[in-house]
Amino acid sequence: YVYDSLVKAGKVEEYRKVEGQAHAFALVGRIIFWPAAGYFMQLHLNLPYWLTGISAVVGIILVFALPKEPFRKRGNVLNTLKPAFGLLVNSPKVFTIILQGTTIFILARLCQVCLFQPILIEKSFSASTFGLIMSFMSVCEAVGASNSGFLKKWMGEVNSIFLLTISCAVMFFVLAFSNQYLTIAALGVFSLSMGNCFPIHRQLLNDSVVNSDYRATLLSMESMFNRAICAAIIWVLRMYIKDGEISDFLIRASVFSLIGVLLLMLAMRSISASTQIRILVKAKLAE
Repeated sequence: YVYDSLVKAGKVEEYRKVEGQAHAFALVGRIIFWPAAGYFMQLHLNLPYWLTGISAVVGIILVFALPKEPFRKRGNVLNTLKPAFGLLVNSPKVFTIILQGTTIFILARLCQVCLFQPILIEKSFSASTFGLIMSFMSVCEAVGASNSGFLKKWMGEVNSIFLLTISCAVMFFVLAFSNQYLTIAALGVFSLSMGNCFPIHRQLLNDSVVNSDYRATLLSMESMFNRAICAAIIWVLRMYIKDGEISDFLIRASVFSLIGVLLLMLAMRSISASTQIRILVKAKLAE
């Protein structure tokens, strides 16, 4: 909705900034309200859940208050799936960008959710420090999300995403061997890179989907694909955690991520070269 509205207004270049600021605001909300959850539960055990429900209701009200989209064709959801799949199959660039997003999503989910506590426990952090470290990571991610334009201007969107993903994968390797101080530093660099990465990737994917009628469908398909792959990896991860081999998993995840990123880089370069060749051939034929 936001992307299409900005396209209609001729301000599509503002999307990355808007997406980054929104992500940063969400992270700031976590920083403020996560530590307050314990206090709210002391007032009333169910108060955090009531506040969450009220926030969801307010969000729904705001959604219905937004202007309608006269520029979007409405249709049956099932009727959009087949053309969306066709667009995905016939557009290697879009599929490659989605795979980029899958790598980013899996690394983020593993580090910030699935492995957050196991890593800190393995590094002998006390449970009382978990909230502080999570808040520190959220601050780093918010800083990255609100300042994602610098790297994009310097390297371009695609190269920025590859560099940031490589940075996250390297931090996994560092976490496998780090002490407590280096662990905090690695988690901070990881979160900063993730914060930078999300807005750039989101704009890159939106820009790559030319037909706006199928953009929302493709984004939903990407989200389901990401979660399906992540669920499979988590099923494997549980065995490493059970056997106390978290460091081994971090090393393997880092290596496989780096290999995947390098393959995606080669694929993206091949796609760009093929596109340039087609443009040159069309230009010659037009002459």
